[in-house]
Amino acid sequence: MKEYRKLLIKEIRQETADTKTFVLQAIDGAGISYRAGQFLTFVFDKGEQEKRRSYSFSSAPGIDPLPAITVKRVANGEFSRQFTDRFKVGDVLLSSGGSGFFVLPDSLATIKQIFLFAAGSGITPIYSLIKTILHHHHSIKLVLVYSNKNEKGTIFLNELRDLEKRYPDQLRIVWLFSDSKNLLQARLSRLVLEDILHRHQLYDKNEVLYYMCGPYYYMLMIQIVLKGQGIEQAHIKKENFNTDQPVITEPAAPDTGTHQLKIFFKGKEYQSTIAYPDSILTVAKNLGLAVPYSCEAGRCGACAATCLSGKVWMAYNEVLMDDEIAKGKVLTCKGHPLNSDIVISWDK
Repeated sequence: MKEYRKLLIKEIRQETADTKTFVLQAIDGAGISYRAGQFLTFVFDKGEQEKRRSYSFSSAPGIDPLPAITVKRVANGEFSRQFTDRFKVGDVLLSSGGSGFFVLPDSLATIKQIFLFAAGSGITPIYSLIKTILHHHHSIKLVLVYSNKNEKGTIFLNELRDLEKRYPDQLRIVWLFSDSKNLLQARLSRLVLEDILHRHQLYDKNEVLYYMCGPYYYMLMIQIVLKGQGIEQAHIKKENFNTDQPVITEPAAPDTGTHQLKIFFKGKEYQSTIAYPDSILTVAKNLGLAVPYSCEAGRCGACAATCLSGKVWMAYNEVLMDDEIAKGKVLTCKGHPLNSDIVISWDK
């Protein structure tokens, strides 16, 4: 029997016409462990098939009394519509837990400023990060660049304005509304972004971090501009909501042979064989293990584990940074053994 946490919907807040915040509490009474910027993965039983969807925390651990996620209704979104249209206070949901790499680094000793770029519901994990930084890192300057169609549809509009008033020396918000007649205050184009960086970046690029969450091409443009400014990839973090992304053609596998796979999960050891095209995650699921995962496309990081022995080739990776890979982190949904047997742990 797979083990998932049962989460009770304690409160629902209407943020905009199509967006709601869900305050959650674990039925077992234990806390829900997460970091600012992460997401919570929900498990839905669809008859013979199990489906998963992940939604970012808008709450900040240690600041908000209970964890909360914020969900925007998507017209063709099967599960976002369930959240916004059907779920009510008192309903119980199944979750495999919080995860994700859209978080603050373990040390911010050398960081003096952080830029945060959000479009629409992309504000959700960034709102969590903002609250955490304002409460715990008073010396770091924040610049939020927030794009929406208009004020009426802007998630956390009043809350962010309140934070800007409470922290005038630390938080600066650049509001962009696409229905504005002033083109410099409408959309985040390359020229507008370059102007924002010129006016608001106060420190050397090595002392600044850049976080972004929004549509694929929105983030692609930001990355191109930042790279053009000489910003190193290690200083750039992005969170994918898996919308409007092009289909990626995976490269040919360098190793299609059969290898031994050893898995450590929840204190127990499991063994199996593995051969391409099966991924590490596929084998773990076939063993009946309730390991964490969500997108299965190398874009969210929910399935990440640690390689303790051997080498892993990832067919696609849009999440893990070089330093994380150097520590043995792998995306199991796109991970395959490379010329060796491998040992993988979800417990590290």
